[in-house]
Amino acid sequence: ILPGIGELVLGNLNLTPYFLESMTVVVLVATFTFYLRPKLLLDRLPANWISARSREAIDTVEELAVKLKFAAIVFSLMRYIVFLMQYYLLILAFGVDDIPMTLPAITVVFLITTLVPSFLFGKLFVREASALFVLGEFGIPAPVILITVFVLWCLNLALPAVIGSFVLIRDK
Repeated sequence: ILPGIGELVLGNLNLTPYFLESMTVVVLVATFTFYLRPKLLLDRLPANWISARSREAIDTVEELAVKLKFAAIVFSLMRYIVFLMQYYLLILAFGVDDIPMTLPAITVVFLITTLVPSFLFGKLFVREASALFVLGEFGIPAPVILITVFVLWCLNLALPAVIGSFVLIRDK
């Protein structure tokens, strides 16, 4: 998957690219399976791990049509690709040369941003810190990273919120 990476060694584990790619496929297939049939996962977990309310929600998701679940995946993937390309094109627009690992690095930034909890202005500071941490390792200058993250935040969160508030005010 990642050209130029030989072997990753963690403790006594020798993780070759083939092993990492195989594990990625296994995780994706399992995730996709449990998305389409969440009851399969529910049946494998101890009963006291999941509340009655969560069980109800899982039953509701189980009853949804597969076509609807596929549509949700397709739209989610399209949205993800749009955000990824916005990020990538903005970095290029600010004069950074095309670095081969930029797209995978941006996906790591998205992952970190998703996993770190924050309730502050749409995770504004979490986005910047994770972007600085990850993209800075690839030689992308800090000012470019900060401006890119801020522009993306304005385009995808602030501007729609302002437009939406004007629409709400106008309709009242």
